[in-house]
Amino acid sequence: IASKKLVKIKPMMPGEWSEASLENVIIADNSISVFYTMTEAGTRIEVTQSQPDWTIEVQIPYTDEQNYQLIEGDAVISTNKSLAVYTGTGPKMVFKISNK
Repeated sequence: IASKKLVKIKPMMPGEWSEASLENVIIADNSISVFYTMTEAGTRIEVTQSQPDWTIEVQIPYTDEQNYQLIEGDAVISTNKSLAVYTGTGPKMVFKISNK
């Protein structure tokens, strides 16, 4: 929602993909990149933006069987029965999802 300086991201990659990226997507005066990596240790999602005052909301499917961790950046996590939602600002946020 560019008028509110808010970007919502809901990455849903096929299970066969170990890496993916979407780079330099222009939204108004902001440039967003998303990097996805899946290994045996878990899934890592990195989001970068050129305008750190914009809010980024990353929605990830949630289960009680996984750990959700903010590795880098400034974000708040909230969960419900189906989603873990990271909301924050800044130039970069990195999340890790791993099995318990």
